Amino acid sequence: AGNGEGLAFLADESASPTRARLVASLKQKFPRAIWAEYEPVQDEPPVAAAQAAFGRNVKPVYRFAAAKRILSLDADFLHAESGSLYYAREFAKGRRVTKPTDPMNRLYVVESLMTLTGGQADHRLRVRPTDVVRVAALVASKLGVTGELGVALASLAKGAEAHAAWAEECAKDLLLKKAESVVVAGYTQPLAVHLIAAAMNQTLG
Repeated sequence: AGNGEGLAFLADESASPTRARLVASLKQKFPRAIWAEYEPVQDEPPVAAAQAAFGRNVKPVYRFAAAKRILSLDADFLHAESGSLYYAREFAKGRRVTKPTDPMNRLYVVESLMTLTGGQADHRLRVRPTDVVRVAALVASKLGVTGELGVALASLAKGAEAHAAWAEECAKDLLLKKAESVVVAGYTQPLAVHLIAAAMNQTLG
């Protein structure tokens, strides 16, 4: 019908401003049409972790340009995570040097497969997929994370003893730049890893 009655459009979610303009134009031309967006794979763990940690349905946005130390827990934020293009530009700002005395950010990566982010790491730890949560818990315990999660860290870290030295150095370095450090967890990681990352970010200020 000319008013769009009976028309329905199904599409994936998009951040494209061009598509947003086209959708607005379609809605103007067919005011009774239905535009529905459906994404079968979403970032549920980060949202659920934020809800548990902060009591609100929010999503973290990381300021990599301001970060002096970064810990990635299986988060390929330079390539495969939401906002990766923006994050890649921001991360690059922290690596831009013009003279030998210019400071540069430092990246720690814990991952099971080689990623673009892992390829940029100053310190990369390759682990089994099931060990990411263990190493995360180990680093968090060495950072001094407290509260209910702090009590559970010892049991969560069981099996990661072989990585104790790496976790110790990582935690020590994050604490040296306490208010300028950030921890990010990958979207494929379980809720526990995202909760640990949120707790570490709170501890680091």
